Amino acid sequence: MKLHVRPLILVAPLFIASAYSQSEVVSWTGSAYSNSHTVKPKKILEVCADVATKQSVAWKFTADGDVDFNVHRHAGPGGKQVIYDIEATRVRERAGTLAHGTAYEWCWMWTNLSAADVKVSVELKR
Repeated sequence: MKLHVRPLILVAPLFIASAYSQSEVVSWTGSAYSNSHTVKPKKILEVCADVATKQSVAWKFTADGDVDFNVHRHAGPGGKQVIYDIEATRVRERAGTLAHGTAYEWCWMWTNLSAADVKVSVELKR
């Protein structure tokens, strides 16, 4: 019996692309960013910001439903390697400080695994 892998490889990128509902790049106004987003069921919200060398970002969020959450950056050829600063499953709030010695674009990401909309409010302060 011959196993055909090609269809799975072709379908996976389409599934991943369809999972994203919102992506926002932070335009720093002063030292703070604050916004609220509605994340549709089975969709992802990603908020990305450039963080300068030796700069720290205090962050916090609240959600009115359970979300999977992480803070990550992309590295390597084509940005295919994902490096996580924090990961949490089925949470409604978290806070922390991102502090690294090298400049990167970092992304805060929420995944709504539920069948209902989830409102996420996020604050970033550098």
